[in-house]
Amino acid sequence: LIYLYSKKNNTEKVQEVAEDLERNLPESDKAQLALYKIYLENGKIQKGIKSMQKVFESVQFDIETKINVLNDFIHSGGVDLEDEEIQNAIDDFAHQVEDVKAFSALGDYYLKRKDATRAVSFYEKGLELPAYTPVASGIVGANIYDLVKKVALLSIDIKDYKKTVEVTDRALEVFPAQALLYLLSGVAHNHLNEPDIAISQLETGLSFL
Repeated sequence: LIYLYSKKNNTEKVQEVAEDLERNLPESDKAQLALYKIYLENGKIQKGIKSMQKVFESVQFDIETKINVLNDFIHSGGVDLEDEEIQNAIDDFAHQVEDVKAFSALGDYYLKRKDATRAVSFYEKGLELPAYTPVASGIVGANIYDLVKKVALLSIDIKDYKKTVEVTDRALEVFPAQALLYLLSGVAHNHLNEPDIAISQLETGLSFL
């Protein structure tokens, strides 16, 4: 019923059925997948957070589902709230995962909260996974490259230029034709008072444009 009413965009009935499910089967967390989104969309942020907390803590959902919930929360109006319970739930979720998309979502969460340093730390965790190798390709490669860009750009923003050089040098072994990486490397070397290396990197980047 929840699925069918969702297909018809009848949120009132979705909420009604989900709340009935929650009341009658309190040991099941399945209702929360419908409720958290309805609450967030209707501006009931605290209720949405309570439902999200149950999703993050539940063993009834896989990591992919929890990532989707976190991404929904990032795009809602609740990220800026100082709520200890949701923060604890997200921290617990962070300890559960070993997944590129999960670390990317966690980094996005902290970036939205204007905590660039912690955002970088989660993006870097994604780069530490075994998928980040010279043979990375397909969707894994795309996800890794996205993390590389985020780390490199943020490290420039927070003036950690050595970090920028470190991540771009390693990334260029995997993605040698990405002109943006040469640009970011050049910017970082210039700030490190290494103009000759900066010029070399920028000129190499130009050759791929």
